Amino acid sequence: MTGAAICVPTIRQKLRAVADQTRAEIEGRSRLCRRGMEWASVPLPHRMALLLLAGLDGDLQSLARRAWAEFTPSEQAAIQVAIRSMHDSLSKAQALQVRA
Repeated sequence: MTGAAICVPTIRQKLRAVADQTRAEIEGRSRLCRRGMEWASVPLPHRMALLLLAGLDGDLQSLARRAWAEFTPSEQAAIQVAIRSMHDSLSKAQALQVRA
C-alpha cells in the first residue's frame, strides 16, 4: 500500500465530519432565522400578550418590539411555552372563532 491509499479513508472521514458539522450549523441557523421571521410576523398586541403570559417583566411594548435574537435563551423558552399554551387553549375554542 502506498501512503496515498492509507490517507484517503482518513481524509474522507475528516471531510464527512466537517460536512456533518456544517449541516448542523446551517440547520440551527435556519431554525433560528425561521423563529425570528415568525416572531416578526406576530402583531405587536399579540406579542405583548405572549410576553405577559411568559412572565417577562418590563415595558411590554418595548419588549414586544425586540427581534427574536435579542431575547435570552431562557426568555425564548418562556415565550415558546406561552405560545404552545395559548395555541392549545385557543384551538379548542371553536365556537368563539365563528363570526357573528
